[in-house]
Amino acid sequence: LAERFEGVSGRLARTEVQLVAEDSSLNEKLHELRRALADSECRWTQADALLRQRFDGLSGELTAVDERHGSRTAEAVTRIEALGGRISSAVQELSNEDATMNAKLEALRMSL
Repeated sequence: LAERFEGVSGRLARTEVQLVAEDSSLNEKLHELRRALADSECRWTQADALLRQRFDGLSGELTAVDERHGSRTAEAVTRIEALGGRISSAVQELSNEDATMNAKLEALRMSL
């Protein structure tokens, strides 16, 4: 029994040494991962700030362009809407003519 106990005790001691070494190694890796995460978060924060600056700049430029060309844009929209109305009227006239022609064709076919 004493020999078995010493054998088990020795194995337990070796296992404990291995576990302590693995724990230390895992703690080092965890520390490295935390450092990498902090670096990554810093880079993302910087990239976010840069993108926000660029977006704000572009937004300002677009606002300035819109202010300069706003009246021309409104005129173009009015003209496009008027053209759309004329197109709609023309389509309605063609539809009416098509219905009239279909009725005439049907009457002609019935008379034959």
